[in-house]
Amino acid sequence: MSIFVDETTKVIYQGLTGSQGSYYGRLNREYGTQVVAGTHPKKAGTDVDGVPIYQTLLRQLKQPGNS
Repeated sequence: MSIFVDETTKVIYQGLTGSQGSYYGRLNREYGTQVVAGTHPKKAGTDVDGVPIYQTLLRQLKQPGNS
């Protein structure tokens, strides 16, 4: 299965707060990917390199202006 991502694609990381997630999230952002959020049930309200962390994907999607 292929996933096509371009400069307009918004990406949400599940696991962004972990060592591998934060590493690859940073690399993807440097490449130009729009990493808009991350999820972690116990780290909601924090951020990783300026990317907000939500408790669940559903909570992130309910935020105003998110689609």
